[in-house]
Amino acid sequence: MNIGLRDLVRYGLERVVQETLVDRFRLWSARVHGIEVTQSIQYFNAEEHLTDPADRGVDNGVQLVAYKAAWVRVYVRSGLVGTLTGVTGTLTLERRNRRMTYDTVATYSAQAPAAINVQPTVAYSTERGSIGRTLNFVVPASEFHGAMRMTARLTGYEGADLAVEVRAHLVQTLRVRAIMVRYEGPSSANTPAAGQPPTTTLNLPAPTLAQLQATAGTSMAAMPVQGTGSFAICANMNWFSPMDDMRSTAGGCSTNWDSFLAWLALLRDNDGNRADVVYYGLLPSGMPLNVPGCGVDGLGAGAVNDVTTFMHEIGHGYGFAHTPCGPAGSTDPDYPVYEPYPPASIGEYGLDIRTGGVQDPGTTSDYMSYCFPQWMSLYQHQRLLQHPRLAPDWLRERSIFDDYPRRRPFDLEHLWWPDPPWLQERMEYRMSPVISMIGRVLDSGEVEMTSVARLDLSPQREGPATNWHALLLDEHGRTLARAPLFRLVTHGGRCGCGGGHRDVDLDAPPFAFRAHLPNVARGASLHIIGPKEQKWVREAPRREIRFASEDARVDGERLHLRWEAEAGEGEQPQVWAQWSRGRDQHWNALAVDLRDGRAELPLDGLPPGQVLVRLLAHDGFDTVASDVMALELPQRAPVMAIIHPREGQTLRSNHPFQVAGNATETDGQPLAGESIRWLLDGHQVGRGRELWLTGPPRGRHELLAQVQWQGGIAEATVRFMTEDPERPEDARYATDVR
Repeated sequence: MNIGLRDLVRYGLERVVQETLVDRFRLWSARVHGIEVTQSIQYFNAEEHLTDPADRGVDNGVQLVAYKAAWVRVYVRSGLVGTLTGVTGTLTLERRNRRMTYDTVATYSAQAPAAINVQPTVAYSTERGSIGRTLNFVVPASEFHGAMRMTARLTGYEGADLAVEVRAHLVQTLRVRAIMVRYEGPSSANTPAAGQPPTTTLNLPAPTLAQLQATAGTSMAAMPVQGTGSFAICANMNWFSPMDDMRSTAGGCSTNWDSFLAWLALLRDNDGNRADVVYYGLLPSGMPLNVPGCGVDGLGAGAVNDVTTFMHEIGHGYGFAHTPCGPAGSTDPDYPVYEPYPPASIGEYGLDIRTGGVQDPGTTSDYMSYCFPQWMSLYQHQRLLQHPRLAPDWLRERSIFDDYPRRRPFDLEHLWWPDPPWLQERMEYRMSPVISMIGRVLDSGEVEMTSVARLDLSPQREGPATNWHALLLDEHGRTLARAPLFRLVTHGGRCGCGGGHRDVDLDAPPFAFRAHLPNVARGASLHIIGPKEQKWVREAPRREIRFASEDARVDGERLHLRWEAEAGEGEQPQVWAQWSRGRDQHWNALAVDLRDGRAELPLDGLPPGQVLVRLLAHDGFDTVASDVMALELPQRAPVMAIIHPREGQTLRSNHPFQVAGNATETDGQPLAGESIRWLLDGHQVGRGRELWLTGPPRGRHELLAQVQWQGGIAEATVRFMTEDPERPEDARYATDVR
């Protein structure tokens, strides 16, 4: 066959056009333009909207975490043919093996509505700001870990595929030890105005472990943490004073709030003041409050079901300051301005994986600010990576080419630690013998001491140091130990009242304080001295305190304690209670400030089976433990919590949403995830800790979660609404920005 030069040239041009223009750029068809893999906030084509190159990151450059579901957005373009309708596709997930090749894990179909219309070009903000412009896939938490390759393919368009590689080796856990508060007291601290109803007495039960998990739902969605949290009851507490009294300082909360936080700090000390968790006081709904939440460095509190306050206050627990938007007072000077967006912008497009709701950086502020709506920012996300209170660890990578710390692999079903993890490996978790002093310097300059106790805990700096000091002296007046008083500067959530250390004269009364003196000896006296003179002293008693008797028994759902403690002359000892799973295990908080030789405590937060209980008596110089008492606690129904959707929430019909829950033992230890059974409007829809469903038709719906145990079935129910954005009366739900 003779082929002339003209034929060769024509053939060559055809191949060039086909391969370089048609096939590569899909001029007459559709192509995958890009893939965004996000768990809360993510870089994607950052140069299209961030004007400062220093603010930009590479696509999918925000660190992803293991065992948290990821939302994969596939951006699609059409060629010269213009708009293409009904384009759909699939996403194939592969995971790298030890041979450095990839094994197929699963192939996912697009979430509802599953098909989109695509165009040759789309405005960046229009496309990025609406999930209706992308094909959307969800990779469940159980499959999202390790080194992965994701390949998006368009159905009916051969060769129109794109692959990205992502890694998720970091495992972090939202770890909360909650103090559950029962309130019995006045309905207000303020005298009613003329014509207003009189003050009444409220009796509000303490929230439950299931309610704690539901309150933490938004935090789990926004933070770089795995899909299963660690939630436990640190202690149960009765409170009697309303907290709607006037704020004591421009940047704080109120006298009653300060007193309440001091008692929370005592319970935290009884628990070891652990550095691998956040402590949170959970208040009952309807309690009189002047601000929705309040906190000091390392400790926060707020009302049950207030998801925004919870996230903000535990942010203070992680050591974060307010960010510059709204009347936030002194703010974090290092928070960047993400140009062209306003101060406190989150910096990139956020996405709530529970609903697909997009957070626009032009209108969404960082969650530590006083502007709304709020979400996780690039800045705070980075600061939460490898934060010690999230117990970070790295999955073992079985390749010498990956530069990751080598740690032991995890048991996915039980990612929860009853005790500080790897206590001997991590210095920041180690307990030290200290003299813990908590109190308040009054307006007069006198010191009012709440507690002096010697115990082992994690002594962390909390608040700014003052020029006041605590001292331990020997019988000759020589200093054995010395430590500054740390001023506890409270932050009132959404109070609009300022806040921050730089607004405060640190030495000026009144202020709440705490100090951690090294427990080096018994000593002869304890002192607190101000900048000018001594303000407080306690002399050591001649005789040590001791327990003459102790007893513990269980009656129904209550734990009954009795004891006789013989004290030396002077201060009467404080009596605390603790529990443990075994003699070699960490001692956990149970109660503080027990009086009159008897106490009756709820079993909430204690595990079934055998536990050990002991009493501690403190007088500031001696801490004496009672004999250990072994108890057999009855098997009780597991805790079934629905984390999403929330009670009364409104969702979109024909739109994907997450169903998430957790089943735990009474002490917070998770049960196997597949044991949870879900029913929507009476019909079973699946099993597991998380599912993705399509929003049912417009109307009211009931979601039921069940878990079976030896005594029957434990269950939880939420009721929610769905609205159709295509209907005129539901048009307010047409936006994807939540």
